[in-house]
Amino acid sequence: EVDFVSVGTNDLTQYMLAVDRDNPRVASLYEPYHPAVLRALQHVARTARAGRIPCSVCGDMAGDYAMAVALVGMGYDALSAARPFLPELRFALRQTTLVDAQALAARIMEAKGPSEVRAALDGIRSQLHRGLGEESSTAPLADED
Repeated sequence: EVDFVSVGTNDLTQYMLAVDRDNPRVASLYEPYHPAVLRALQHVARTARAGRIPCSVCGDMAGDYAMAVALVGMGYDALSAARPFLPELRFALRQTTLVDAQALAARIMEAKGPSEVRAALDGIRSQLHRGLGEESSTAPLADED
């Protein structure tokens, strides 16, 4: 039994793909958007939700504002990211509905490979950037804390 679940995306990716991202001989094989990694992330979120256990995610994926939207769409309750990423994360999450986040998560789960995942994430980035002109008062120009 556990009270919560926290997934480190960097370690998850390294262990699932058996690739040390700090080893120059194999680092090019490190692929966080690999379908197996994304399926594992989704499985953890669904299992935690089914057990009514809070689940969070940390690591590079949690600091990427487009991927953070997808992670929330998968069912993660909390994100842990380095302080410099917080303004972008706040902006992206405030500008995205849960329904849209779930649609993005579904889209990347249907992707045939990392390039399709990146295309989906680039799409949400473009959408958010277009919104900057309309929502300039909430744009992540400076850290609020």
